[in-house]
Parts: sequence; structure tokens; C-alpha cells
Amino acid sequence: MNTTNSINMNISATLDIIKGLRFETTFGYNYSSSHAESYLTERTNHIATLRGYEFGAYSSTDAEYKQSVLPHGGMLNASDNRNANYTWRNSLNYVKNFGTHLLTVMVGQECKSSKYDGLAQTLYGYLPDRGKSIMAPSATVEDINGNLMANRLYNNLTQNVVDRKSNYLSFYGALTYTYDERYVLNASIRTDASNRFGQDKSARFQPV
Repeated sequence: MNTTNSINMNISATLDIIKGLRFETTFGYNYSSSHAESYLTERTNHIATLRGYEFGAYSSTDAEYKQSVLPHGGMLNASDNRNANYTWRNSLNYVKNFGTHLLTVMVGQECKSSKYDGLAQTLYGYLPDRGKSIMAPSATVEDINGNLMANRLYNNLTQNVVDRKSNYLSFYGALTYTYDERYVLNASIRTDASNRFGQDKSARFQPV
């Protein structure tokens, strides 16, 4: 079973402050979540192999039941993931014509954030026909002599948790000078800050 939900939103606005000077802002937001699960019931061949005998062959008072790593229930694999991110960009653009001279200047700021949470796990003792309950197997089982030992099935349990957040803050600027529609000079600069950069100074200044 797999389910996915998502939300997407984008907003933008433009304001002409004075002749040749324009302010623009854009905001985008995205959210998605997903849930996936698959399971094997206690009647499947794979679970019967783990159990060591066919379903219903022995009861809780039998030695085979006490020696089994998974005497009841099946296996459940489940995962949940959530991702939320936004981007907000603001810029000022200025265009001025002085006869044969054309000057274009742009400065801006951008901030981005992304948050990701995820959980994936494998559980044993799953009973889908009993309200999707979990009846975990015992941590110890008996050997053929009746002595207790650790249940090796717990070595196969998996659980992966992801909790990651990335934040970015950027400032940038660009200048273009054109003379007589023949000669063009371009210059740009950008600086970025992020919790993902650490101390890497080479990642802080980038061209637009």
C-alpha cells in the first residue's frame, strides 16, 4: 500500500517604484508526504521458513513453538517520508538610458529552506487481521535442550531515521553597461551562506 500527498504554491508580485526601477518578489512552497507498507502474513511460505514449521502445526505448549524465532505473526515493512521546502526571492532592477549609454543594474536576495524527515523499519509479529497489531516475538527462545538463548531474529530488525534540514541565504548583484549598442561590459557577484557549507570558503562566492 502506497499513499502520497503534496501541496504546491507559488506567489509573485511586481512593483514599479519610479521610472526604470522595479521591485520583484517571488515565493514558492512545496510539501509532500508519502507512506508505504508491505507485509507477509503468518500463512506465507517465507514466514513458515522463518518459523520452522507450517502455520498452526504446533501450539504454545509444544517444544517446536518455544524454539521458533517467530511462532506467531508475520513481517511488516513500513516507511514514512515528509519533505517541505520554500524559496523566497526579492530583487531590484534598474534600467537607465543615457543616449548611447545603457545601464542595467540588478541586486537581489534569496532564501531557501528544505526539511526532510523519514522513517523506514521492519517489524516482526505483524497481525494484519487483528487490527494491524504487532505482537513482538520473545527476545529469547529455547534450544533443543530447553536452554534459553537470544532470538536471532532481532539481528534482522532494521530502523532507519532521517532528519535533515538545509537553509540557504544568498545575496547577488549584476551590472551591464552597453555603449552604442556595440560594446558590452558585464559584472556579477554572489555570496551564499548555508548550514550545509561548514567552513568551505570556496562555496561562498559564486557567479549569478
